[in-house]
Amino acid sequence: MKVEHDITHPVNLPAVASEIPSPVREVLTSYQTRIEKLLLKIGCLEGLETFAFEHSLPHQFLLLLQRAMGLFDESSRFYVNYLRRQGLAVPCQEGCAHCCQNMPAGTSVVELLYLYHGMHQSGVFPRLFRHSFEAEQVLTQLLLLCQDRCGGPLAATAESHRDQVLQLYQRLGNPCSFSRGNLCQLYPYRPFACRLHFSLSPACWCDPRHFQFPHARIINLATSNCVHDALDRIERRLQIHLSEILVCGILELTVNVMQFDPIRWVH
Repeated sequence: MKVEHDITHPVNLPAVASEIPSPVREVLTSYQTRIEKLLLKIGCLEGLETFAFEHSLPHQFLLLLQRAMGLFDESSRFYVNYLRRQGLAVPCQEGCAHCCQNMPAGTSVVELLYLYHGMHQSGVFPRLFRHSFEAEQVLTQLLLLCQDRCGGPLAATAESHRDQVLQLYQRLGNPCSFSRGNLCQLYPYRPFACRLHFSLSPACWCDPRHFQFPHARIINLATSNCVHDALDRIERRLQIHLSEILVCGILELTVNVMQFDPIRWVH
């Protein structure tokens, strides 16, 4: 696991993974290896190539992915506990939604499938879809704003100004499409970006509308290259390509691929 310290206010933390004590680094690496093995097993399952047409996947796909996500959570808790033993406060806990105005990007197809499954399991799929559609409309307006400022075709603007659009979106302070009453309705199915994001500042500083937001101290734990490679292998076998921006990818999966059908898990 890589440790990316996106910290605007310096703190006494390892700057790179190599500076983490060897025993801690070995445990984190072990977690990543175990996660990779589970994902590689998914990539070897039969029936992945026909998913886009049949809307079905092996039930083992779901079981293995649940185990992989559980290991991600375990590794995150391990590292957070290490930070706390160093005397650092990590206020993050389930139910805190101060940072949930971000629009996650870099979301893999596998994560989107898991989130889509969670949307159907939630019992409020229509509302979650509607909120995602509304969020995507806001992103489109921000993209058009960037296009007006710099000119050029919309596609080129989308590619070159993605981060700028996402930063503008964050500053709006809109709640996540999947939250209600400061609680994530898809918490067990949340993507890696949500699982690996932590704060070392008071929780309220994570709200982009808070005056101390520019000084919030943030840690983003990143998955290793071996995990990314395993995810890419699964995506190639599934033969579907979706936007890496969370709500855009969910909408594409829902409308273009699944046509609102739930995933059928077959034995």
